[in-house]
Amino acid sequence: MLSVLIVDDDVDRQVALAELVRAEGCGVEVTTSLAHARDLLATRVPDVVLVAPRLSDGDGLELLGALGDPGAPDVTVVVVAVSGDAVIEALRRGASDYLPEPIDGLRLRGILVTVARRRAAILQVKVGSSMADVERRLILATIEACEGDKKHAAKILGISLKTLYNRLSRYKSTPGPGG
Repeated sequence: MLSVLIVDDDVDRQVALAELVRAEGCGVEVTTSLAHARDLLATRVPDVVLVAPRLSDGDGLELLGALGDPGAPDVTVVVVAVSGDAVIEALRRGASDYLPEPIDGLRLRGILVTVARRRAAILQVKVGSSMADVERRLILATIEACEGDKKHAAKILGISLKTLYNRLSRYKSTPGPGG
């Protein structure tokens, strides 16, 4: 489940965004202030931040600076903007996307689906895993991401189709982790 932080001091828009985000099955946290958003981001990092460019206590785009620093966690920042100038400035400063007003639920859904797919495509490896287990998981995840197209998966992995089939054959005869 994706986690989404909404930073907006327009309470009506904030509530509407929160309802749309929850309807997509995401966890939601809301705040009306830049200061509180900074405090929240210091303790936990959401997958997506929806931020208004103008907040009562400052420039919402300031969050882009901290989230765009080298070594910062991968967070998708979407600016909720009324004007084209705000959108251009947000994208120039590093926003991942924008959500125009009036809020388009389908566009928001598309953004969330894209982020979820990107997150799902990241293979996490537990420290202490064997190289054989890592290779196995990578190959199987790549085949799944290619919707079963082994030829395409082999190309992505940089191995021949024959090598891919040999590895798959080995996996069938060798129990996986915990199996």
